Amino acid sequence: MATGNRTCGEENRWQFRMRWAKWSGMKTGMIILFLAAATALASPVNPAAIRAAAAYSSSAGGTSFLALQNGQTLLEQSAGEPHKIYSGT
Repeated sequence: MATGNRTCGEENRWQFRMRWAKWSGMKTGMIILFLAAATALASPVNPAAIRAAAAYSSSAGGTSFLALQNGQTLLEQSAGEPHKIYSGT
């Protein structure tokens, strides 16, 4: 059945293009997700890089630093003295 000014053949081509665009987007998303997961699981983080990041955080005024990978704490640093919170939600 033709829609608007489209013939049956044009309608089928349009539907095919829409399905292809949807599948291409899903395929791209799945590839990106797979690569991100593989990278996160395969490559351990360099301990020197983590210490350097913590030092930078401290020098830039950071009050705490927490590095996690795959649910494990790699490095945790705090200011040593807790901050008083007078109003927080």
